[in-house]
Amino acid sequence: MRDDAADPLAELRREARELEARCPDPGPDSRAAHHGGRRRPDGAVPVPVGRHEAWVDAADEELVRAHRWRPLEQGHTVYAVARLPQEGGKQRSLYMHRLVLGLKAGDGVQARHVDGDGLNNTRANLRRRGRGLPRLLEDIDWEGWEPLERATILFVVRGGEVLLIRKKRGLGAGKINGPGGHIEPGETAEQAAVREVQEELLVTPTGVEEAGTLRFQFADGFSMSVRVFRASGCEGEPRETEEALPLWTPTGEIPYGEMWGDDAHWLPHMLAGERFDGRFLLDGDALLDWEVSGAL
Repeated sequence: MRDDAADPLAELRREARELEARCPDPGPDSRAAHHGGRRRPDGAVPVPVGRHEAWVDAADEELVRAHRWRPLEQGHTVYAVARLPQEGGKQRSLYMHRLVLGLKAGDGVQARHVDGDGLNNTRANLRRRGRGLPRLLEDIDWEGWEPLERATILFVVRGGEVLLIRKKRGLGAGKINGPGGHIEPGETAEQAAVREVQEELLVTPTGVEEAGTLRFQFADGFSMSVRVFRASGCEGEPRETEEALPLWTPTGEIPYGEMWGDDAHWLPHMLAGERFDGRFLLDGDALLDWEVSGAL
């Protein structure tokens, strides 16, 4: 069913009326009982959608609250839909996720929810797909580029070995990488990098210095900036946690085949103690185009 038609289909209007009749908005106290099993992302803002609750980033709250949202069931998924009046007394359907992504009617671009939750409209959970997606680095306006997420990664390098992890959950689960994660509000990048190592491996890195910056643009619209750090040691002995399994690895035996495809292009710079800057364009796991500047 298309959501960019000038006039909603009669079936869409009928479904919406039936849903509203079955699910009147009983107020915030009752709504809270209907999101059991869903976990609101950190920093997300709740927006009422009938008896349901949608989530958006704080930066999108004002934009989203300018409309009245109702639930629309499509299969087993519930979406947030608003009705926009048109000329001649007609109405057009507006989906909350398309509003957040800035998609226009008839642009040929669709969107999907990464976790399958049609009411989780945080930008990190939304992906574009359709025509006009970038395939080369030159297709992207890097001067005006702003990442949707900011993160860190830190490597302890000592005695000819580097401390890697096998990630046990989240993005990249099963892959080998360095410990890292998102920068929390109020944290510096270095503080975030140290905290992530403490949480994932139960050690505190020492002699921390910044090694480089990575910019990742995905063809579906997601983007991330990663600050890379190198440490000369750590206090304590790395231990396995629910998030990661520690792997002390000889610097000459890096298992690139079990890592993200971009790692082989910038990790040698970090291991050599050289500063670097990398830009990468990916389509899922597939590396489409890349560029790394450094001393190597």
